[in-house]
Amino acid sequence: MNRVFLLLLCLLLWTSGCRESVLSPPPTTASSQTASHFVQVQLGRELIRLEVANDPAKRSRGLMFRSSLPRDQGMLFVFPEAAERGFWMKNTYIPLDIIYLNSERRIISIKQMQPHDLSTTSSDGPAMFAIELNAGRATELGLVVGQVVDIPPQALTFVR
Repeated sequence: MNRVFLLLLCLLLWTSGCRESVLSPPPTTASSQTASHFVQVQLGRELIRLEVANDPAKRSRGLMFRSSLPRDQGMLFVFPEAAERGFWMKNTYIPLDIIYLNSERRIISIKQMQPHDLSTTSSDGPAMFAIELNAGRATELGLVVGQVVDIPPQALTFVR
């Protein structure tokens, strides 16, 4: 009886050690995302490397759980159609700028979002794209409402 108990206890401990903990936070930097797809986009005066969030899971996760974002990087959210959009900062640790673009890739709004803010930051009209950068970068790059951003075609080929 004791041998069976010990065997079951060992088996239970072994299998629990093999599972990934649901409480463990995911990777903390953009560079640690192994299955990510990146594109280079000219934003104002600089070439910025944008991680493409082009499916529901990637768009939902966004930049959550990351403790930093390199100055020359951001995230490009690609949606299958233009619609009113709203983002929040649940589980997001860094302040961000969000730049909403319509289907013609024209900037329709630029807003700032604060870490852990659960209020919705909405687009000022139907948006098909959103770009998240470190807070203050949109101003540094000289981005303004009405400006057109050249999003490379390879960012669109992965839309699901």
